[in-house]
Amino acid sequence: MRLALVLFAFCLAACGSSEEAPTEATETETRSVRLDGRQLALDGFAGEVSLVAVPGLKEAEVTFTKRVLAATASRAEGRLREIEIREAGDDALYQFVWRTEQEGASVDAEVRVPFSADVVVRLGAGNVAANALRGPLDVELGSGSIRASHLRSSEVRLETGAGDVTAGAAFLSPNADWRVETGSGRLTLLAPATASVRIQAESRAGSLDLDPDLPLQDIRQSGGPAGVDVRAVLGEGSARIRATTGAGDIEILRYKEPAPESQAARETAPVRQDTTRADSTAR
Repeated sequence: MRLALVLFAFCLAACGSSEEAPTEATETETRSVRLDGRQLALDGFAGEVSLVAVPGLKEAEVTFTKRVLAATASRAEGRLREIEIREAGDDALYQFVWRTEQEGASVDAEVRVPFSADVVVRLGAGNVAANALRGPLDVELGSGSIRASHLRSSEVRLETGAGDVTAGAAFLSPNADWRVETGSGRLTLLAPATASVRIQAESRAGSLDLDPDLPLQDIRQSGGPAGVDVRAVLGEGSARIRATTGAGDIEILRYKEPAPESQAARETAPVRQDTTRADSTAR
C-alpha cells in the first residue's frame, strides 16, 4: 500500500513538472501627435501608464508595450495582433484607445507630454504615475494605484475604486482645485509649506498623520470610532484640496523640492529654450 502511494505521488509530480509555464509575448510601438492646445485622452483596459512632462517638448509621445500571456509562444504572438490601439482627434481632443477581448493581455503606455498638456486617463485596471505636469490632470481607474508627483496643476482629479493614491503639489495657484478619492486605500497629500490652501480629508476607517513641518492652521478633527475627518488651512486658504478614502490611512505631508542633481529636479525645472526631439521605437 505504501509503495502504491509513493508511485502515485511520483506520477503526480512528474505530470505536473511536464506542464509548461505560460509564455509572454511583447510588442512595442511609439506614436506621436502635436496637441496644439487639445486635450490628450488615454483610454485602456489594463496596464501601467506613466506620464511625465518634458521641458521643451512640442509633441506628445506615447510608447505602447503590448503584453500577452499564452500557453505557447506562437499563441501569444498571435494574440498580440488582436490588441487594437486606435487613435482619433478633433479640434478639442486627441484620443488613444486600446481594447481586446483576450484574457491575460495588457498594454503599458509611457507618455511624454509638454509641460502644459491637459491629460485624461481612463483605465480598467492598472497603475498610473504622473510627474511634473502643469496642465489639468484627470485620472480614473477601476482599480489600481495613482502616484502624482511634483505637480503644478490647477485642476486635478484622481480617483480609483481600490488602491493607494499619492497627490504631490510642487506649487498650488490660488484657484487650484484638487479632488482625490479611493474606495479603499491609503491617501498621501503633499503641499509646500508656503502654499495657500484649504485641505479637507476624510477616511471612514483609518488614522491620520500630520507632518509637524507643515505649518497647518485652524486644524479641526472629528470622526467616528474608526474613521477621521480633518480640515486644515495653509496660509490664507485660497486653493482647495478635497480627499476621501472609504478605508485607509491619511497622511498630510510637507512637499520638499527634489535634490538639484536628481532626474525629478531636471524634469520640473523651468527651461528657456526648446530641446531637440528625437523619435524612437523599441521592439
